[in-house]
Amino acid sequence: MDTTNLETTTQQLIETIIESVPADWDKIMFYGENRGERADYFYYFFRKDSPEFLPDAEMHYILDLDPTDYHEQTDKINHLILKLAGEFKALGREPFTTMTLMIDDAGGLDLNYGYDPLPFGRAEDYEMKFTKKYVVPEWKARGGRPEKSAMRRVFELFFK
Repeated sequence: MDTTNLETTTQQLIETIIESVPADWDKIMFYGENRGERADYFYYFFRKDSPEFLPDAEMHYILDLDPTDYHEQTDKINHLILKLAGEFKALGREPFTTMTLMIDDAGGLDLNYGYDPLPFGRAEDYEMKFTKKYVVPEWKARGGRPEKSAMRRVFELFFK
């Protein structure tokens, strides 16, 4: 069984996610969904040597990025998620429905696939659970405090 295309597509997805982060970072926490005909995702990245993090959906506002470039990156990542799921199918494997990917700047990588039916309408509906499970504990471990955060608006969702 030749897994070259699967490996290449996985590497392309990881590289595209990393390239989409426009600031120095030391950790990226990514969640993606394969919904058959479409994909959806979100991610957070932690700024290098800082407790502060940014969600990908806010970074083009906060970091003053070109919205067209941001949306092109979004389309490319969604396409690669679907392509990766297609590679699973081409190998006779069940395509994943969800994926989590944790990347750190020291070369650490943790990639997990889920196969359960998707209970939510969109990845955004799952974002609160993902953030509470992965992002907030990392943020707290780095010494983050909501009252000191530049992301106060995001934290209002979690600390009401």
